[in-house]
Amino acid sequence: MRLLTSLEEAIGAAASRQTEAANEPIWIDLECPAQELRADGLPQLLPAELRDEFAERARLLAIEAQSGPAAVERADGEPPPLPKPDLVTTNGAILCSLAAADRAGRALAVLLVASAEVVVSWRERPLQELEELRTALPATAHQLVASIVARTAGTLDQLLDPFDEHLAELERLAGSAHKSAWRAAAREIPPLRRQALAIRRLARQQGTVAERLSGRFELAGESTPALARLREARAEAEAAAAEANDVLELLASIAELIAGNTANRLNEVTERLTLVAVIFLPLTFITGFFGMNFGWMVDHIRSPLAFVTLGLVLPLLALALTLVAVVRLERD
Repeated sequence: MRLLTSLEEAIGAAASRQTEAANEPIWIDLECPAQELRADGLPQLLPAELRDEFAERARLLAIEAQSGPAAVERADGEPPPLPKPDLVTTNGAILCSLAAADRAGRALAVLLVASAEVVVSWRERPLQELEELRTALPATAHQLVASIVARTAGTLDQLLDPFDEHLAELERLAGSAHKSAWRAAAREIPPLRRQALAIRRLARQQGTVAERLSGRFELAGESTPALARLREARAEAEAAAAEANDVLELLASIAELIAGNTANRLNEVTERLTLVAVIFLPLTFITGFFGMNFGWMVDHIRSPLAFVTLGLVLPLLALALTLVAVVRLERD
């Protein structure tokens, strides 16, 4: 297999292949801005419809990436867009949209178009896994496609690495005794949850791409190494989806903890208000009863002793009995 790293080399190589008797597969690995990709510059060995769609997808991915490629780091609180893995096949060729993660945990789109004679891969930023693949080229185009799919799928779990710090901070805030900390944690959970959902969906889609490629290669009688790499890619994608699901469960647990803390605080406030009401209830009854202008009360309750007994001693006694009852209830 022959490795090329620019469209200019690819154009020359494609032209020379028409006069060569024995043609070895070509891998054109491009790392450049999407604006530099041109459909007419891709090898003519690829179907025209795939070349056009390849260039158009690269352009759209570049536009989406302008809103911020880093996971869970958007200033507006919304998660950044993620690549959507899928697979298109036509005239014996394939077009894959894949997702990967660089060493910083940032999402990276990888486009792949391939026929039996040529494979073109593109990304805007460096991806170490593909750089390493350049030093150990597979023998066939299908094996190269399977290796690229497997290597990109193996990076998907790195998309979840930025969540570790956020989850630790959320657990700290949720365990705080201050309502302001709970509110801050509650505000951070929705965008994190949306991002984790997007990563889980992305991982499942990439696993589906690997499964569909495996079925296609198996029908074409492809060798075992390519099929093994695709099975590995599917397993890696499923593992990333499971890890994203764990993140979602942890976020749900933190949300439940915040809701529980809020409910407990509300119960404490309600209990205090109830205690105040219980304390003043007997006092209100005594005041209301002796405040009624019955003739007997007006005629007989006139002495200072009656005033002290009924106006001071009886309310204090009622208050003391109420407090004793409340304390016993608290102990029980």
